[in-house]
Amino acid sequence: LTVDGRAVIAGFPGAYHQEGWSVTYDSVGNVPDVIPEGNEKRVVHMTLPLGVKVTVFQWKNYMDVQIEMSKQPGQDGVCGNFNGNQGDDTTQAIMA
Repeated sequence: LTVDGRAVIAGFPGAYHQEGWSVTYDSVGNVPDVIPEGNEKRVVHMTLPLGVKVTVFQWKNYMDVQIEMSKQPGQDGVCGNFNGNQGDDTTQAIMA
């Protein structure tokens, strides 16, 4: 795996830590759908500043991404604005 174009994790599993953030590469985590046939479970966990957590499940031909975060000032977009109304998180509602 690379960070800013620099290789930081060469094998599986592995981890890389810096002050305030970290990246781990392993097979830990609840898959959001199903493990595609013929794939091994490979998961990248990023713990970032402001309590942001990004989990990436890597498959042969696609990936699943989960983002966890607390509400940020002025937040909007497909990640939501934390008002509990999923109807105003669509592209059409955001651009209106």
